[in-house]
Amino acid sequence: MELVEEVNKIVGIKTKETLTPGKVIKAMILNGLRFLSPPLYLS
Repeated sequence: MELVEEVNKIVGIKTKETLTPGKVIKAMILNGLRFLSPPLYLS
């Protein structure tokens, strides 16, 4: 589905970012679907 690439293309990437907006969205979706453990707010 290339969600990460599409989000990065729409939002853009700044040079000093360690995480791209696409990776953040992907992590939020996976966390919401309970594929990650522990929840992101605890890490």
